[in-house]
Amino acid sequence: MQSRGSLFIASVCLISTAFVHTPISAQPVGNAPFPPSIFIAPQPGFVVPLPTSEAHTVAVKGKKTMQLLVGNNDQHARELGFTSAAEANDAITQLGVPFPIIRVNFEKLRTYDPKIPPVTLLIATTEFIYPITVYGQVRSSLTVTEVRANSLADAAWRTTEWGTEGLIRALDRANRTMQATASSFDLEILELGRFFLGEITGEHFLIIPIYDEPRLGFQTGVPLPAEVVFQKLVSEANTIAIVPNRRR
Repeated sequence: MQSRGSLFIASVCLISTAFVHTPISAQPVGNAPFPPSIFIAPQPGFVVPLPTSEAHTVAVKGKKTMQLLVGNNDQHARELGFTSAAEANDAITQLGVPFPIIRVNFEKLRTYDPKIPPVTLLIATTEFIYPITVYGQVRSSLTVTEVRANSLADAAWRTTEWGTEGLIRALDRANRTMQATASSFDLEILELGRFFLGEITGEHFLIIPIYDEPRLGFQTGVPLPAEVVFQKLVSEANTIAIVPNRRR
C-alpha cells in the first residue's frame, strides 16, 4: 500500500478543536462526507479533463480556508505538510498547476488484454488535486471536486480534501524528473492502493511510477508503457475477491 501522507476532510476539520497535489512549476494563482464525484465515460482518443474557472475559484478559497483550519497550531500545520503554522499563511502560499484525477476501471484491469487500447481502462473524474507551495517548494495540497446532490443541475464545486502531502510531493518529484507536460495527471488504482503519474501524448499513454516497487520493476520517475504496467498488475488485481469502495 502506498502512502499519501496525512489527510484532512471537510467534515473532520469542522469538528476539530483547532478550528473551536512543473513540471508543476508552482505558478501563483491569485463538507460533511462529500457526495460522489461525477464520472465521465472515457471516449475514443481519451482527453484529459481541465479544471473549470469555477474549480479554480473554489481552489483559491480553499487555500484561504486552510489557513483558518491551521490557525496558530503548529501540530495541525505539520499534519498538513507545513513546517509550522506560519508557513500555512495564505499570503505566502501559492497554488500550483493542478493534476486531474483519473482512475482505472478495476473490473477491466482484472481482465485486461494487452491487445485492447489501455486508455479504455480510464475513468475521468471531476476532481483536481492542487499543489500548495511555499517559496516554490511543494508542501501540501487541496482537492476540489464537482459534487452533486440529486442531479447534474445540483452540481457544485467544493474543496473536499486538504493535506495528502505524501502523494502530492511524489507526483511533483516524478513530474520534475520526467519534465512532463501540463496534461500530466494523477492516475489512481484505489483497489490496489496505487498511485502513478499519467501522461497521454497523441496515441502514446505512459505511466510513471511515483514510488519504487522493485518486485514489479517500477522505478520512481522511469516511464513505462501503460499496457506493461497494467499487465504487471493483473495477477494482483485478481487476488482481490471483493472490490473495496474506498477513496484515496
